[in-house]
Amino acid sequence: YQATLGVSYELDFWGRVRSQRKAALNQYFATAADLQTARLSVISQTISTYAQIASLQRQVRLGQRTIDLLQQRADITEERYARGLVPSFQLYTVRQSLQAAQAEQPDLENQLYDAQSRLATILGRFAGEQRALLPDSVTVPLAPEPVPAGLPSDLLMQRPDVRAAARRLEATRQQMGAARAELLPSVSLTGTGGTQSSELADLVDPGQVFANFVGQLTAPLFQGGRLRANLSAAEARYKQQAARYEQTVLTAFQEVKAALVAYNKQRRRYREVQQQVKTAEDAFQTQRDRYERGIGDVLSLLDAERTLVQARTRLSGVQLAVVNARLALHRALGGPWTAAPAPDDPRLLR
Repeated sequence: YQATLGVSYELDFWGRVRSQRKAALNQYFATAADLQTARLSVISQTISTYAQIASLQRQVRLGQRTIDLLQQRADITEERYARGLVPSFQLYTVRQSLQAAQAEQPDLENQLYDAQSRLATILGRFAGEQRALLPDSVTVPLAPEPVPAGLPSDLLMQRPDVRAAARRLEATRQQMGAARAELLPSVSLTGTGGTQSSELADLVDPGQVFANFVGQLTAPLFQGGRLRANLSAAEARYKQQAARYEQTVLTAFQEVKAALVAYNKQRRRYREVQQQVKTAEDAFQTQRDRYERGIGDVLSLLDAERTLVQARTRLSGVQLAVVNARLALHRALGGPWTAAPAPDDPRLLR
């Protein structure tokens, strides 16, 4: 009996196979970085939509309170108008304010429903199912602490799009090396190996193993300039990818700078509106004390509370703006919450 096995492989003297392998590995990691980009986008949209729902829920409640206060003021004004104590212009002004507040309420409720539906879609659920995932009282996840000064530019390398561009640039460089190696001769080895025996049991006897290898040098033949054209194309792709990488890095710097400025401006705006709310609360407390002591009128009390409600509504919108500005900064930096496990290195799977 005789059992033989034919083998054939190429000695990678010029690194063509190594370059192709490294190019494929870098393409793999670039694709993994693309996945991280998508993951970052989904996380950011989820947090932003959650914050929007919390803000709109508060605005709807405050909007209804504004309507109630304006309705009370309108009732009192109508009564005073009927007694000839106020002019018709004042009555019409109060009615217009009430009607404007009532007209805004359906739009706020529609925005809230739209945000809840978008959250359900992001979570892969049907509209309405997200209510089971949300607490009864949703608050804006506000964290307006300042960004540390002197952030190193190396942080940009945690951005998945920058990592992907860098990996693709390296992949095209390796492909260019493989195209150059194709112009050089290749050395191939072919051989046969096996066992020879008249007994089936002897087929596994190491002493029966025989092998024969033959080396062959193969030079590239004239192919109408195909190999050189391949090299020129690889070099052109490398230059193109280098330009893309440069543009990606420049865009990253621009986005980080813009996000830092926007976040600082929104934090400043938040502090100012907070002060407005504090002033409105003091004014409302003063009017309530005057009314309880019998030296203030109910209209002044209602107006003070309406001013306070408007300030709180404005603060709710600013809180959402701060959250979105913070999210934009995290997206620009690659986001610290996106610390997903690193993709498996195919080299470890050999």
